[in-house]
Amino acid sequence: MQHYVRVSVSLNKQAIMKKALVIASMLGVAATVNAQTPYKPVDTEELMKIIAVISTLVIIVLFILTFLRYILESRIKNRIIDKGITESLATSILQNTKKDDKLQTLKWFCLLAATGVGLMLVYYTLPLDIHSFAIMCFSIALGYLGYYFIMKQTQK
Repeated sequence: MQHYVRVSVSLNKQAIMKKALVIASMLGVAATVNAQTPYKPVDTEELMKIIAVISTLVIIVLFILTFLRYILESRIKNRIIDKGITESLATSILQNTKKDDKLQTLKWFCLLAATGVGLMLVYYTLPLDIHSFAIMCFSIALGYLGYYFIMKQTQK
């Protein structure tokens, strides 16, 4: 048993080292490639059009998925009622989870607020470059962290 633990720990360290090596080499290649090309500013109008199209598509897809979820939930409820399952089992399956809906809303609020703050920071640190991507990643991560802390407080 002890030998197995040592082997798995060494394998985990090897995997971490491989990942770190791959990430470092990818960053080195990206820096080298970026050093070879002259700076070309990003056209903000074109960028805004792309963001608008992607945002519209995401909203449409989310609407369709939510609509399908409600349809499928109602079909399941109807089948449960038609099968004649016992009342206690049916109530446990069919119960509405208002708490889960509130938590989903809270999660989306945290993520969208953090994304908005990140976009504002990107705007004030123009020109767009790799630091803009880093700002967005950190702001979204902070949004998830804020959601985690809020969840931790509500569970107490």
